[in-house]
Amino acid sequence: MSRNRGSSEKIKVSIIDDSPIFRRGLFCVLGEMVEFDIVACLESFSDVEERCLPDVFLIHLATRKIDEQTQHIKKIRKNSPHVRILLISEYSDADYLMKVMESGCDGYVQQNVSEEVLRRVILNLNSGSCVFDRRIIDKFIDILSGDAQMSQLSQREVAIIELIAEGRSNEEIALEIGLSTGTIKNAVSNMLQHYRFKKRAQLTSLLPHI
Repeated sequence: MSRNRGSSEKIKVSIIDDSPIFRRGLFCVLGEMVEFDIVACLESFSDVEERCLPDVFLIHLATRKIDEQTQHIKKIRKNSPHVRILLISEYSDADYLMKVMESGCDGYVQQNVSEEVLRRVILNLNSGSCVFDRRIIDKFIDILSGDAQMSQLSQREVAIIELIAEGRSNEEIALEIGLSTGTIKNAVSNMLQHYRFKKRAQLTSLLPHI
């Protein structure tokens, strides 16, 4: 679903980070950008009020709390599917990445990301895209290749993902390609299962590798 806004309406962002210094740094950086309104700067998920949810959560992950954090992320995704979730972290080991990708987040960047890239990522997330650091996707693909003998995407699967990237529904994709809606649903479901994704939009992160 597109979430494009008028030029005068700011994107509401909530920051969650248990490090006061890092939390303050994100607040200062994003607070100076005209597109964003920082509505909350929280120490933990327990401080989140579901009555006042933002457009985008920016969550700094810590390995020591990864299991707890991903459970909270899954809860947000289930209860508030319209809210976009961007994760930022310095870690990229295999087990960590699998938990991150399976949490249902909409984006992941490493914490050495530039201010301008972070700005563009949040804007893209808010418009409905999924955005993952290229290095993270490269490593994620390597993990799957080693674990599951990942096969090349077919031309039909590539076409489906490209149409998903355009915001098309399964019904619209079926009409475009000339297949039944059920066939498209099955193809999307199989790709989600194969790549261990939770959302169809996450499949678009594979496009640079096709």
